[in-house]
Amino acid sequence: MAEPRPTDKISLTIHLSADVARRLKTASETQKRLAVDIVADLLDRHLPRPRADGPKNKIPYA
Repeated sequence: MAEPRPTDKISLTIHLSADVARRLKTASETQKRLAVDIVADLLDRHLPRPRADGPKNKIPYA
């Protein structure tokens, strides 16, 4: 994945349940990666990509 330019980044605050926070911390320690990087990778992998032919103002779930 290409590193985004600083202008391409947005801030995100999420509130995790204690169980999910614990699992994220464990994954971070196991993979020796920052938790924020793991979350960014998960979002990138699981959020749908916009379709080139679809409307630009809607989430492209099909």
